[in-house]
Amino acid sequence: MTEKTAKKFFGDDKNVLGRKVAMDNKQEYVVTAVLKDLPENTSLQFDWLMPYAVFESANPNAKGWDNFMLDTYVEMRPGTDVAPMNKKFSDSLYDFTTNRKEASASSDHLFLFGMNDWRLRDQFENAGPRAAEGSNTFICSP
Repeated sequence: MTEKTAKKFFGDDKNVLGRKVAMDNKQEYVVTAVLKDLPENTSLQFDWLMPYAVFESANPNAKGWDNFMLDTYVEMRPGTDVAPMNKKFSDSLYDFTTNRKEASASSDHLFLFGMNDWRLRDQFENAGPRAAEGSNTFICSP
C-alpha cells in the first residue's frame, strides 16, 4: 500500500508491516510493504495492490483471454525492437481468446505499444497505432 493509504488506516504509526487490513469487512489482508505515494502525473495510479489470484477468485470472468477488465504491462529491455513480436501478434486469423487459428479474422488483436507514446498516439487500427495523417501536434513550453 502507499504511504497515504497506510496513514489512512493506521494513523502516524510507522510500524505497519505485518498488520492486517479488512476490505469491505470481508477479506483480511496482511500489509507486506509500504511504498512512497505515487506522483500525481503518473499514468498508473493505485492505493494498494493485491495478488492477482485474489482478484481472480472474486471475478470469475477474469480467468479467460476473452475478458478486457485489466491491462497487461510488459517491461522490455532498453533498445528492444518490438516490431518482430508485433508481427507475430498480427496474424488476423489467430484468435488469442480461443488460442487457435480461426476460419475468419478475429476482431481482437494483441500488440506491444510503448508508454512513451500513450499521449501522442491513442488511436488504433489494424492491430497497432493509427498513423497520424494530416494532424499536427503542438508542444508549447514557457
